[in-house]
Amino acid sequence: MNATANDIRRLMEAGRTADAESALRRKLAEVPTNAELRALLARVFAATGRKPEAIAELGIAVEHAPGGREARLTLARLANELGQSDRAARHARILTERDARDSEAWSALGMAAFGLRNKREATRALRRAIDIAPAYGAAHYNLAAVLADQELSEEALDEAAAALRHGAKPRSVSLVQVRALIQLDRFDDAERRLLELLRADAGDVEAHGMLLQLRQLRGDEEPLAELRAAARAPGAPPRLRLALADAARRAGAAAEAETILRELMKTFGQDPMLLSSLATVLQENGRTSEALDAAHASIARLPEDAVIAENFVVVALCAGATPEALPVIEKFRALKPRDQRWITYRLDIARLRGEDEFASWFDPARVVSVVDLPPPTGFATTEEFHSVLVPVLQARHRQQNHPLDQSLRFGTQTSRNLLVDPGAEIAALLQSFRQALADMQTRCGGDATHPFEARNLSPAEILGCWSVRLRRSGFHVNHIHPEGWVSSAYYASVPSEVDDPTQRSGWLKFGEPRFAVPGLGPFMEVQPKPGRLVLFPSYLWHGTHALRGDAPRLSVAFDAVPQAELG
Repeated sequence: MNATANDIRRLMEAGRTADAESALRRKLAEVPTNAELRALLARVFAATGRKPEAIAELGIAVEHAPGGREARLTLARLANELGQSDRAARHARILTERDARDSEAWSALGMAAFGLRNKREATRALRRAIDIAPAYGAAHYNLAAVLADQELSEEALDEAAAALRHGAKPRSVSLVQVRALIQLDRFDDAERRLLELLRADAGDVEAHGMLLQLRQLRGDEEPLAELRAAARAPGAPPRLRLALADAARRAGAAAEAETILRELMKTFGQDPMLLSSLATVLQENGRTSEALDAAHASIARLPEDAVIAENFVVVALCAGATPEALPVIEKFRALKPRDQRWITYRLDIARLRGEDEFASWFDPARVVSVVDLPPPTGFATTEEFHSVLVPVLQARHRQQNHPLDQSLRFGTQTSRNLLVDPGAEIAALLQSFRQALADMQTRCGGDATHPFEARNLSPAEILGCWSVRLRRSGFHVNHIHPEGWVSSAYYASVPSEVDDPTQRSGWLKFGEPRFAVPGLGPFMEVQPKPGRLVLFPSYLWHGTHALRGDAPRLSVAFDAVPQAELG
């Protein structure tokens, strides 16, 4: 067949993608440098879900025709979809440098910057796209998503409304609106939008997940009911059933989660994601040997997936299989040197093995700061400051229950980042935090081989700040902050039971993993005290002992990273 580009386009429009692919391959065997045909083959790959292959073809296309716009723009967009943000930014930037009024390229650059965690550049680039093309609905939607991620909720809602006016996909926009509404504690408004989405598509996994979270935070009696009914309905999509398994696990219903996963595996076989999820359920249920078998099978099938790799490492550590975990940890630590998870797991193995060269990574004198902050300017004592701060914080605790996807248990967390619209009292507290961070950085070393000190190259910036209120039995599961550098705990109000050094109720503990690993217990504990701030590397395991009495514990926490890393 002497296929032309137009012939192939007609095949694609008719839905005959297999015929189109065959025709393109034959033609490309004759003219392998034809960029237009390469781009068409990439479209076929993208249309059939083979996006990595599409990106490879587009890469060849732009090599053969570097001045072309469409192939490069499509390459940037697909790279964004696959999380290849560096690649997306590189190609989008080439287009904006060629044509400063290319709104689509600016939008792609904005999403690439967002993927690289440079939210300021993302916002600037997306606003530039909208300035050039005010009716560009996709750019309004992208900006709404970026603003919602920064918890600039009111602005996000405005951009979402503009996105709808200019033709953006209603479902995607609705999910961003829901996120912003939950941040504003407008639970009923958010619920109405989610129920509308589910009436349109009962199998909408994202909508079910957000509805579950909303109802959990609101304190509903059966937050899982809607998802459970939909996932058990005849013909429910596998993704929805998998979502129920994950939600059931998080809610403590391990048996239900295991049953669902095994039913899915009867239909779909030894799928690596199903095996990995099963490994996690079995490990959390104390069935370590079975978990290790499932984790082995999972990573053997999909070794490059970071989620599967992390689940394997966790199970291997629990099973004492550190020699198997170590090469996986080192591979991903090399790929993602700032990802705190891989530093944490490497440190776990170092502690188990007694490797002295890693001792400085968790040396309290070197990496943990415990500071009793002076009262902010205008307040004579910490007690006086807290007399105005505590009511302000309490007023922001409008949730009734802990989130399912956080470390908190039996308590509440503020819905919105305290950096946004902080008010005078929280602003004064944030200023105290910034000064304490600066003092810590002055004391901190600059060892380029140390995972904490090596990043001490520019002033730290607080990215997220929230308050937690623990009630009776409340505690934090041991956890880390994968995207942080410095993490923290500040105590605004503590019950008298924290004074008992035997019970240590509410005390902060470092070094004990989320999962049981023989030989890894806490290496340091800190007593809460009003006005006390604890600063530590985000890679250190940290959690708390549970409260026993009725008096609550009110704290504030934040994460910070070096400004230079934010662009």
